[in-house]
Amino acid sequence: MSSRKVRLFLVVLFTVFGLAIPISGDEQADKPLSQGCEVQSDDVHEQPECKEGPVSVTWNPERLEITSTPGTLRTVSVEFSANKNVLDAEVWIAPELRKFITSDVNSFSKLQAGTSYELSLVVSLPREIMDSGLRGSIRIRDKETHKSLPGRLPVSIIAVPPARTVANAPTTVADPTNERISTDVALSTTAFVNDEIDIFFAPTADNVAIDTLASSINGLFIGSIPDLRFYQLLVSPTDFNGLTALINTVKQNPAVSFVTPNVMLSSFAAPNDPGTAKSYAPALINAPLAWDITTGVKKLNDGSDLKIGAIDGVFDFTNADLAANIAFYTDNNVPLLMGGDHGTRVASIIGAVANNNIGIAGMMWNASLYLYSAGLACQPKVPWFPALGQGCYMDWPRMLLDMDQAINDQVRVVNLTMDFPAQPYCVLHKSWLC
Repeated sequence: MSSRKVRLFLVVLFTVFGLAIPISGDEQADKPLSQGCEVQSDDVHEQPECKEGPVSVTWNPERLEITSTPGTLRTVSVEFSANKNVLDAEVWIAPELRKFITSDVNSFSKLQAGTSYELSLVVSLPREIMDSGLRGSIRIRDKETHKSLPGRLPVSIIAVPPARTVANAPTTVADPTNERISTDVALSTTAFVNDEIDIFFAPTADNVAIDTLASSINGLFIGSIPDLRFYQLLVSPTDFNGLTALINTVKQNPAVSFVTPNVMLSSFAAPNDPGTAKSYAPALINAPLAWDITTGVKKLNDGSDLKIGAIDGVFDFTNADLAANIAFYTDNNVPLLMGGDHGTRVASIIGAVANNNIGIAGMMWNASLYLYSAGLACQPKVPWFPALGQGCYMDWPRMLLDMDQAINDQVRVVNLTMDFPAQPYCVLHKSWLC
């Protein structure tokens, strides 16, 4: 009797007597999880075989490969969908990845069959991590039973070392990871990045001069805005006095126009009490009298757009009271749920749609809003910035990038709301402002 017939005979025999047929390890690894397969341990990717159920999850992309410079944050987006309705589902990240990846959404009360759901994943790779072999998976599982649904997202994180030359410098702004953020008694509660200086190089400085300076301080390039000749250099971790001494040395170099530490900037807090909705401001500034003259326009008489900008943390671009007046926006730098609502509030005060029985009326009922996200993080909503304390923060290099883009976009007026910590610059520059 052939081996195929023997196996078929055993299947019938074991089925009749209610017995299980053992399978090989390879067959088990290739078997997808079903809705009835319970996760036995958080330390494994593949779970024991069980009968396939009707529910499965599909990911886009099918595999996720993330490149990240150690010491920086990166946000990536993935999508998934289920072929059947699923109640009370949660996102499960393999333990070997949990230290480095956080999802903006962790649970769903219901997954609608065929509907695509997006996850924003914040990748935080500490400076000391140089291992390119970080691998794991992300799954969707039953929130109550912890049973995984078939279909996992394989994830790998590849560490890319900082650049040693300006020619190889990343052309994006680098946001710092938690271990790089410190406070100092000289700065009271203001937080700063303890191993970074940010340099504007002179127009006359060529790449050789820039590389020579970076090499002289053992600096590595982690971020830049090339059009502004702005570069973020990773240096040895130190306190603020150490950074100040280094900066005082660097600014003597003729290739340097300006050099500064990377100081965390916070946006003003927005109250959440019920009275906020009953604003006194329009009457206080006589807005109704102004509305008798104009309620705002999107275009001027010459046909050009009247562009009104706002640089803030994050924005809800789909807000029903705001979306119709948004002409342009940059993608949120951090997931909306992690970035607070200050930006959305500011944009709404400027240009929320009126006469729609929703929310408020902005100062301009008709507007062409240009919204630029510079959000970094909010505390205590996210775990990776405990040094910052409670509040929402913006990254000043990213604000600089947004300002430059607003100028290039020919935005006529830009609102930038922030709590500017003068003390670090008083300590550094002994400014008359102090």
